Amino acid sequence: MKQLPPLRLTLRQQRHLLQTLLLLILALPLSLGLWWWWGKHQSWQNSLERQEAIYARLLGMQAQQDDIAQTLQQASRHSALYLYPAQGEPEANANDALQQLRSALDRVGVQVSSSQVKVLPQDEAFNYQRLELLLNLEGKWSDIQLALAALRDIRPLLWIDKVQINLKTRLQSANNQVEQSLGVELVISLYKAREQS
Repeated sequence: MKQLPPLRLTLRQQRHLLQTLLLLILALPLSLGLWWWWGKHQSWQNSLERQEAIYARLLGMQAQQDDIAQTLQQASRHSALYLYPAQGEPEANANDALQQLRSALDRVGVQVSSSQVKVLPQDEAFNYQRLELLLNLEGKWSDIQLALAALRDIRPLLWIDKVQINLKTRLQSANNQVEQSLGVELVISLYKAREQS
């Protein structure tokens, strides 16, 4: 096999080769630095755009501060229709609701034979706590209807979860003028706002 002659460079070619290598050695860190700087510049630009959007929203909220305050006041007024305030013990709120219920039922002539208050454990997922009232009532059908209608006037609102009506006396088919005595079991829920931590 025939060997190639050794590569011989002239002095001028050697100088050009050295200058090119030196230029490449100097250009590599510079190009890597420029590439790093360009990536940082893009990152800063994206961050600045996000910050501008947040700042614009904050300025918008600041300009609408009075409207937001009015809306929050309306929301708290509306929530007062459905929720007992966060202050106070849940048992006290439930007993207060029970007293309102008893007085409303007494006004329409329904007798409360027994009542019980249950404070259910708080659920962390919701911003309120559920309380339960268990009542046994006795009265005539017309009085029971008035009692159920009277519940809608109690504030904060009470939610009837269960109603079970039982006949207390035997049916008297011969005399339909006599109203039958009924026993009613009610399960009522009320809700108490939780304190913000």
